[in-house]
Amino acid sequence: MFQSVRKSGAVLLVMMGCVAVLAAAAGPDGAEPGNRGRLLAAAREIITASRFCALVTIGADGAPNVRMMDAFAPDEDMVVWMGTNSASRKVEDLRHNPRVAVYYADPDAPGYVTIRGVARLVEDPDETRKRWKEEWKALYPKDRSNYILIEIRPQTIEVLNLAAGVGSDKESWEVPTIVFAETETKPSQ
Repeated sequence: MFQSVRKSGAVLLVMMGCVAVLAAAAGPDGAEPGNRGRLLAAAREIITASRFCALVTIGADGAPNVRMMDAFAPDEDMVVWMGTNSASRKVEDLRHNPRVAVYYADPDAPGYVTIRGVARLVEDPDETRKRWKEEWKALYPKDRSNYILIEIRPQTIEVLNLAAGVGSDKESWEVPTIVFAETETKPSQ
């Protein structure tokens, strides 16, 4: 257990060092509307390279809860889908508060993508059949009756991808952000 704590501490120190490097990187030139396509491409690079992401929900006590997830690649509108157990804590959190963040870390270089948005629980059998990974079979040994989906519609996406030339502001460390129009983020019915 202590090795795990030490490793976590080491990872945190490395991440803090990366923040300092990122702050000194290129400016927030991707924040302008004309660069939306460039930012989305830079975000997709990191998301594609990341095997897992972190889903952040807000618990009934107001505290954030973070867990590793094996999400599907975002669709053309950057909507993220995830599968989960209907009895999980994240489902309880989402029933209480649908606002979430999804975090992808660049596995090869200093960089990340954070998607903030609104989640919706989806139990539709056609959707759950369509969005399934065979490697999850061990998580549902009897059947998939408790398998549901989480659909996350983005409100904002922060992108820092130094390899793609997308960096933070040198003074404020502000990261380029894509803001989605309200009509783009309304959960589908």
